Amino acid sequence: MRGKYRIIIENRKMKYDFEIKRNLTIIKGDSAIGKTTLVEMVAEFYEHGQDSGINLQCNKLCAVLQGKDWKLAG
Repeated sequence: MRGKYRIIIENRKMKYDFEIKRNLTIIKGDSAIGKTTLVEMVAEFYEHGQDSGINLQCNKLCAVLQGKDWKLAG
C-alpha cells in the first residue's frame, strides 16, 4: 500500500476517524481508550457488511487478521 488512507468507522455509539500510512498497522495505547472496540467493529463489518449496523468508509479493504488468518497478509 502506498500513500495514506482515511478510515471512518462508526455505529450508533462510537465513531473513529483516522489516517494510516502503512500496509500493516499496529494499534497501541493506554487502557480503556477503545482499541478493542475499534478492532471488534472492523471485524464485525468485515464479516457481516452493512447488516452489522456499522458503517466503514475507506478506499482499501479493512480487515482484522487474527489467529491463523495473520499468515494471509504475506
